Amino acid sequence: MSNQKKAFCHYGVSEELKHQFVSAASANDRVASQVMRDLMREYIFRNSKGRFWDPGAEIKRNLIVKK
Repeated sequence: MSNQKKAFCHYGVSEELKHQFVSAASANDRVASQVMRDLMREYIFRNSKGRFWDPGAEIKRNLIVKK
């Protein structure tokens, strides 16, 4: 583990979304904070390579199609 200071981020999400996220992470033997850090690192990595990544795009498209 590094000796870097930890910064805490507070994001507003619905209780349902939080519960689903924590459950999904747990089902993969991970804690939600680990998954969130990995998502942040992936987003930064792709952005640094000039790749646009919209993590929620597929879900958003599916919601629009269902309407």
